[in-house]
Order: sequence, then structure tokens, then C-alpha cells
Amino acid sequence: MNYRCSILVSFILGIIFSFGAKGGVMSDDFEIVASQESSLAQALASCFNKQVISPLVQNFADSEYCMKFEEPKKLVGKDVLLVQQFSFASIKKDCKTSISDQLFAACFLGDLVKKAGAKKIVGILPYLPYSRQDKCHGGALPGSIYLIGRMLKSAGIADLVCLDVHAPEIKKDFAVSLHEALLHEFWADFIKSSYQDELSDICLVSPDEGRLAFVKQVADILGVPHAYVEKTRYDVNKSKAVCFVGSVKKTAIMIDDMIDTGGTARNACEVLKKEGFEKVIGCFTHAILSNSAVEKLHKSMFDQIVVTDTVDFDKELVVGKNITVASVKDFLCNHVKKSLDTIFAVAKTTRDEREVG
Repeated sequence: MNYRCSILVSFILGIIFSFGAKGGVMSDDFEIVASQESSLAQALASCFNKQVISPLVQNFADSEYCMKFEEPKKLVGKDVLLVQQFSFASIKKDCKTSISDQLFAACFLGDLVKKAGAKKIVGILPYLPYSRQDKCHGGALPGSIYLIGRMLKSAGIADLVCLDVHAPEIKKDFAVSLHEALLHEFWADFIKSSYQDELSDICLVSPDEGRLAFVKQVADILGVPHAYVEKTRYDVNKSKAVCFVGSVKKTAIMIDDMIDTGGTARNACEVLKKEGFEKVIGCFTHAILSNSAVEKLHKSMFDQIVVTDTVDFDKELVVGKNITVASVKDFLCNHVKKSLDTIFAVAKTTRDEREVG
């Protein structure tokens, strides 16, 4: 009887481990590719004990891209993480291409990986460009971001992993499956560890109504109040903070998904100071920092500004005086580790459905 039981147990365990190897535990049979060197691509490679595979990139005299892999056979039959960490000339010394050029290069890379024989391609785009352009013609028609989705799909990318997407509602009609990793816990942990002794005097603030729901979720985790600043927008990159809606505490911590020209943040900061906040701290996920934004923020009324490294930049051009960096490397690695099996499985299902159709 004992012998039969041991045989049965061994048989069941064999089935469990076999199933886990195929679906429950992420296979090691995947590669990481990137069109250019970046801190987050290297972080993911270190996390999974991989080497980043990058293509040889050349430009014709008329600036057309020409990409090729030295050893394309490495990608045959493999699952692939395609990492694109964007950068901007204003904060990256060796960045000589626009955000549109870099996005185009990511599509070229996806197509190259597909042609090399990759099985499934998942794009890791911590910052998703054009996500602010979800509508056009006064909101009557879909915006340019949906074209970006179709371009990525055509390039062979079935799934995207992005952090704090500006307009999360785009996921419904986006051409590829968009997996958004929200930084609620990230910012809550950062605030708790950095301002533990000040929590009772803190109010979390959204610089406008659009980000209020996200800020409320962070506030609920921390058990602190939340509020927002009303604003009006009168041009593409111009807005004006009007008034503060909420209760004044000693310290205001403003949280937003991005900071571009910095106009909205600086205006909101001025409103908060006038309302009576002694200290104003800004926490921004995507540090786009266009044009002279860094210089203006250094001279602003912010007591401290914290940005993450979803966008690649040279620290000496950004950090200083009142700007510091909170890295998302660990957050991104942990998120990808937890969700990679599911994402690859979804990508496979999507690909199979396309093949059947």
C-alpha cells in the first residue's frame, strides 16, 4: 500500500512540476534587446542574468535607419523583451534624435526581431510617448496615440508594459495589449521612508483634477488627506493654476505622472505657497523636462522635486539644488518578474488568434 501511495505521489508531483515548467514558472528561454544602451535595459538584464542584445545601427546620408544583428540566430524561437527607454536632448548629452525618431527606431527594432525568428515580443516602454494625444479636433476624433499602437503592432509587438500612462483610457482601443504598472505603492513607500516623521503634517496634492484619483489612492495607502489645484489650459504647453481645493497642512506633496515644461507644476506650487503651505515637494514619474525646464525648476518655489528614471538622462544635467532622483529599477524588475509569464501567455494567445483569423 505504501509503495502504491509513493508511486501515486511521484506521479502527481511530476505532473505539477511539468505544468509549472511550461506555464507557471517563467522560462529562461528569452532574450532582452534594446536599440541603444540604457540604465533600465541594463537593470533588467542584471535582474535576469542576461546580456542586452543591441543591433548595429547606421544612418544613410539622408538619415534613413539601417539596422542589423551580428548574430540573429540568437533570437530564433525565443521570447523577447524589447526595452526602449526614451531620452531627450535637453537632459541627455548624447541624445541627438527626437522622441519621434526614437519611437520609429523601436518599431524598426521590433520588425528586425520578428524577422530574426523571435517567437513573441513584449515591449518594455517605461514612458509611453504621445499618450497625451488621445484626442484631436477638439476631442471629436481619436488622437495620434492610436496610430502609435498600430505602428507597434505592425512591428510585431503584441504587448506593452508601461509605467503611469498619462491617459489610461487609451487601453480600451489600443492596437496592442497595454499593461500599465501604476506607481501607487512606489510613491507611497518613497514618501513613507523619506518623510516618516512628517506624515501627520502632510497633504497629498494633485496639480489638476485629472490626476486626483491616483493621488487619492496614494493618500489612502498612507492614511493622509488629499486635495487638488484647479487649472485652466489655454495652449498646448501652457496652463494656469487657478485655486486650491482642500485643507491646508504644513507640507504639500504634489504627485503627477510627468513633468514636461514644468509650467503646471510651478504654477500649482505658487498657489500652494500662497494658500499657506510651508513646504511644497513635487514627485513626478516621467522627467521629460523640455527646453529650459530644469533651470526654471531650480529657481522655482519648490522645496524639493523628486523624479524617477523612466526617462534616461544625465544626472549632472538634472540633479542639483532642489531636484533628486528616485530610481524605478527595482520596481520595474519586480513587476516584470511577477507578470512576465502572464504577458508572454497573453501574447501567445493573441498571436495564435491572428494566425487562425
